[in-house]
Amino acid sequence: MTNFEEDSAETVSLDPMLSRILQKTQPWLRLTGIAGLTSAAFMVLAGLGGGAAGLVSGDPMAMVLLVAYPFGALLYVFPSMQLVRSAKNIREFATTGDPRQLEAAMEAQRAFWKFVGLLTLVSFAVIVLGLTAAILVGLFIRS
Repeated sequence: MTNFEEDSAETVSLDPMLSRILQKTQPWLRLTGIAGLTSAAFMVLAGLGGGAAGLVSGDPMAMVLLVAYPFGALLYVFPSMQLVRSAKNIREFATTGDPRQLEAAMEAQRAFWKFVGLLTLVSFAVIVLGLTAAILVGLFIRS
C-alpha cells in the first residue's frame, strides 16, 4: 500500500478506460450501499415491531425477533458502509485526481470483500454443521 504525504499536491491520472470504469461503478456502489443501510433499518423496525407484538401476545417465538432481526441488521451495516465509503472516495478521486482518494476507495473495497468472504465461510460452516446435526438426529430417531 502506498502512503502519500498529507500536504502533497500530487495527482494521479489513470488510463482513461480505467477512469471511466471507476466512474461508472461509483453510482452502483452508492446504490447498493444505501439499499443495504435501508434494509438494515427496516430489519431493526421489523424486529422491534415483531418483538413488541410478541411481548403483548406472550408468544416467545415472536419475541425472538426482538433480538434476531436487529442482529441480522448489523450484518448489513458494515459492508454497506464500506460500499458507500468506496463510492464517495471514487467520486472525489475522479474530481481531484488525489491518489489518497483512490487508495481509500480500494481499501474500502478490500474491507467489503473481506467481510463478504468471511461471512461466506461462516455460512458454509453453519450449513455443514446444520446438515450434520440433521443427519445425526435423523439416524438417532430412526434407531
